[in-house]
Amino acid sequence: MQTPKIIPLTPSHAVPETMPGLPASWPKNAPSYFHVLSKPSGATCNLDCTYCFFLSKEKLYPNSRFRMSDEIESQRAPEVTIAWQGGEPTLMGLDFFNRAVELVHTYARPGINIQHTMQTNGILLNDDWCRFFNEHHFLIGLSLDGPQAMHDTYRVDKGGAPTFQKVMRAARLLQEHKVEFNILTTVNAASYRLSSASTSRERLAFKRATRSPSAL
Repeated sequence: MQTPKIIPLTPSHAVPETMPGLPASWPKNAPSYFHVLSKPSGATCNLDCTYCFFLSKEKLYPNSRFRMSDEIESQRAPEVTIAWQGGEPTLMGLDFFNRAVELVHTYARPGINIQHTMQTNGILLNDDWCRFFNEHHFLIGLSLDGPQAMHDTYRVDKGGAPTFQKVMRAARLLQEHKVEFNILTTVNAASYRLSSASTSRERLAFKRATRSPSAL
C-alpha cells in the first residue's frame, strides 16, 4: 500500500519572517473546528437527474479518473468534520471508505474529534454500507424529493427509470441499522404542482417512513 503524502496547511519551517502575516502562535480566537468538503468521485454519478447542473462537470476533465489522491492535509483544530459528497460518493466502493477512515484516524492528533457525514442518493446502499456507517458514526444525508410522484419526476437513473423505491429501501436500511440520517430535498416545480394533490394520510406515511432512528 502506498504511503499517503502528508501536506501540512502551514509548512513546518514557516515563521513570520518567511511568511508575512503568519501569527507567531496559534491565535486564541482561531476556529475551534475544521470542516472538509470531500468529493472523492468528482462529478460522476449513477443517476441522471434532469435538474442536476453538476453532471456536466465531467466534460471539463475528459481524461480524469475522478478518484481522490492519497494526499492528506493536516490541521490543528480540536474538531474536524469530513463531509463526503459527489457526484455519488458510494461509487468509490466500501473498500475506499474503510481505508479513508483508517487513514484519518491514523494521522489524527490525539484527542481530536473526527466526524463524518455523507450525502448520497442511496441507490447502492446495502447492509454492509449501513453497518459501516453505524460503526463509524456517519451522519447520512439521503437525497429524496418527497413522495413518489414528486421524487420520480426528475430523479431518474441513467436509463430514465424512476428511483423512488430504491431510495425508500435505503431509508429502511438506515433505520434498521440505526444510522442517523436526514433528508435533502430539492424543491422544484413538481413539488409545487403535486403537493396539493397528496392527501394528509400520504404525507404522514411518508414522514414516518423517512424518520431518522433517533426520531422513531
